[in-house]
Amino acid sequence: MKKINYIILHYQVIADTIECVESIIKLQDKDIEQKIIIVDNCSPNKSGEVLKEKYADSLNVIVILSETNLGFAKGNNLGCNFAIDNYEPDFLVVLNNDIIINQKDFENKIIDLKISHNFDVLGPDIISLIDNLHQNPVDFAIVTKKAIIKEFLLLVFLLLLSFINLDQKFVFFWNEKKYKNRIAFSEYKNDVFRKNIKVHGAAVIFSKSYFKKFKDVFFDKTFMFLEEDILYHRIRRNSMKVIYSNKINVFHKEDSATNSVFKKATAKRRFIYKNTIKSLYEYFRAYNTL
Repeated sequence: MKKINYIILHYQVIADTIECVESIIKLQDKDIEQKIIIVDNCSPNKSGEVLKEKYADSLNVIVILSETNLGFAKGNNLGCNFAIDNYEPDFLVVLNNDIIINQKDFENKIIDLKISHNFDVLGPDIISLIDNLHQNPVDFAIVTKKAIIKEFLLLVFLLLLSFINLDQKFVFFWNEKKYKNRIAFSEYKNDVFRKNIKVHGAAVIFSKSYFKKFKDVFFDKTFMFLEEDILYHRIRRNSMKVIYSNKINVFHKEDSATNSVFKKATAKRRFIYKNTIKSLYEYFRAYNTL
C-alpha cells in the first residue's frame, strides 16, 4: 500500500482550506493510505484553532498550530518533517490552501508517473481559476548568479519606484511582451510532457527519493517568494529529475491568503518586492551549497 501525505499551508482564509481538504478527502482509495497535514501559519484571526477543532475527531487530518508565521518554506518544512517522522510517506503533495483537486484518479496518476518516469519531483497541470491559464511548467527560472544579481537590482529599483507610484507603469512595459508569450506558451504547454523544468509552487509532488536526500524539502532561509527557482537549482545541482505532466491536474484560486492581509495594492507590491529581495540575497549566499 502506497502512502500519500498532503501538506497544506493555511493562513487566514479558512473557507479555502476547508474546500481544499474536502476535495482531497473525496479522493480516498482503499489501496492508498492518505494523511492530510494542515500547518496553520499563526493566523491572526485564530482560524487555525477553528480548523483544529473541526478535524479533532479525524484520524487522517492533522492540524499543526505554528506559534509564529514561518512563511512558505519553513511552514511547509514543518508539515513535511512531521509527515516524514510520523507516517513514512512515499509521496508528499505540498499544496497552497487555495488549490482544489477534482481529478478522481489523482493519487493513482502520481503512482503511475513514478513507475513510468521515476521522478523525484512532479509538477501537475495547474489551471488558474482567475484567467484559465495553465501555470505549469514555468517558462523562466533564475539559475545563475548573474541572473540573481540582475533580478536583485531590478527589484530594488521597483521598490524605490513604488514610493512615487511608478513601479506599475515600469512593470507594464517590461512585461507586455512576456505576458503575450505567456499566453502563447500556456496554450501550447497544456498538452505536453516535459522534464527538467521549473514547476509552480502552488502544487508540488515530492517522491521519497527526493525528501530522503535533504534535511528539509525546501531551502529554509526564505520567508516568501523564489522557492521554485531555488528548488529547481537544487534539483539541477544534485542531478535529480523533475517532470511536468498534464495527466494530473489541479485548480488554483491564486493569492487568496496574501490578498486577505493586504487591502491596498501598493502595500502588497512592496511586500512582494521586499521579500523577493531578501530571498534573492539568501539564494545568492547559499548558491553553491544547496
